Amino acid sequence: MSGCKFHGKWLTDPQFKDWLRQDSNVYFALCVRCNKRIDIKSMGKTALTSHSKTQKHVELLNVSKVGGHSSIGLFVSEKPVPSSSTEKRTPSAASYVTRNDVTSAEVLWCLNTVDKNMSFVSKNDITAVFKQFFTDSDIAKRVSCRETKSMYVINYGIAPYYRCQLERKLKNQPFVLMFDETLTREMQQKQQLDIIVSHWDDNIVHCIHQDNGV
Repeated sequence: MSGCKFHGKWLTDPQFKDWLRQDSNVYFALCVRCNKRIDIKSMGKTALTSHSKTQKHVELLNVSKVGGHSSIGLFVSEKPVPSSSTEKRTPSAASYVTRNDVTSAEVLWCLNTVDKNMSFVSKNDITAVFKQFFTDSDIAKRVSCRETKSMYVINYGIAPYYRCQLERKLKNQPFVLMFDETLTREMQQKQQLDIIVSHWDDNIVHCIHQDNGV
């Protein structure tokens, strides 16, 4: 099969090294920020450059670089403390809202997004709606979970956690690994491979969609 193949030297290229990884298929590259496989067979390095300029990629890359950290905690701002120790103020309800309260609310909302298969775009205005709905809630006032942040929390916070939990369970019990190949018209007639893990846990059979490759 002819075409452009992945080159290891791209991994050290300053414009790619922060997000580029080698895929198992030499005709593809992997963007760890967007969690996306990039077809390089036709355009090679140009395909990587083109992907790096997409709006979604730029936003996710900027989010990951805020403060030089990639943890969920960077999204939650702390309430400022008065500089004067002599100044006396009556504590408001908001002063008792912790970072964990806000983060928990955001994580629960992201879990609901995955469970209901909701669109990421639908998140863009929902926090403003929450603030109107729950005017007496200090948590609702501080929650911020738009499209880009929701994708980041799910892909780099929630997904790795559940994957780790599943792998930990499978180490101590038998399981069945199933796969399903299908031809997707939406993906230009490319084959999609779905990997499903079935295992027994607390007298219940769980079937979990673990991964897919296109």
